[in-house]
Amino acid sequence: MRLKTRADNILNAIRPILSMQQKKEGIDAMFTFKEDTIETTVVDVAHVCMMRVWTDMHASLKEGGTQEYTIEGEKEVYAIDTLRLARALKSIGTDIVTLYTEGEWLYAETDTMKASMSLVDTSRMHKPQIPRVTFIGYFDTSITLLKKRFKQLGIVSDTIQVLYDNGRITYKAKDEFNGSMEYFEYVPCISKNDVSARSKFPHNYLTRAVTNMFPTAESGYKVKVSIGNDAPICMEYTRGNTDILYMLAPRVDDRW
Repeated sequence: MRLKTRADNILNAIRPILSMQQKKEGIDAMFTFKEDTIETTVVDVAHVCMMRVWTDMHASLKEGGTQEYTIEGEKEVYAIDTLRLARALKSIGTDIVTLYTEGEWLYAETDTMKASMSLVDTSRMHKPQIPRVTFIGYFDTSITLLKKRFKQLGIVSDTIQVLYDNGRITYKAKDEFNGSMEYFEYVPCISKNDVSARSKFPHNYLTRAVTNMFPTAESGYKVKVSIGNDAPICMEYTRGNTDILYMLAPRVDDRW
């Protein structure tokens, strides 16, 4: 594989993935470089959440005033430590960079520098796949509201329950003494039929998702939330020429 474009264009394509970083660990993600798209998928170390990002590189370049994006060779899937790649791209800035692979190595090269990093052994990685999930429907809400609700309920419990019933979305939390707090809103929910749904999720994952995935400058944007019964919650969001999908597995326990 051999790809040539501006370094910041690639960095912008993988920036959402960086929000999955925990502590100082690297982020091993699966990359697919296509004619017009960079597709990146990552699963967290606990296999609790997954993010997939699609970036239209040609559309991105048109906005940036340059058309340079070329790719040669096989469109294979590569496992790359995204954090190490991001550090190299940040140091290059807006200069043109050539990414290419030789054996088990990935190289980032400009006219004045060259960086190398080993590719991750895909045989030892969990192959991320979007699970087949039956959602009862979805609704659109603001990122600002999600941030506010998750923060408020996090004071009460480390688990947040999301419920849908007759057009009402409820976010609920209970403490260890069975005290509870809930917020609800009526939203137009596009459902397959008139059914209800409820699932529970770890508060820290929900909070990190809406805080890191969606910068403050974009907090007024809408996010599509798909829900089901004891099913993952799926949040989909478009940022410019990048489509982001975040799925979080439900918490399975016997509490409420």
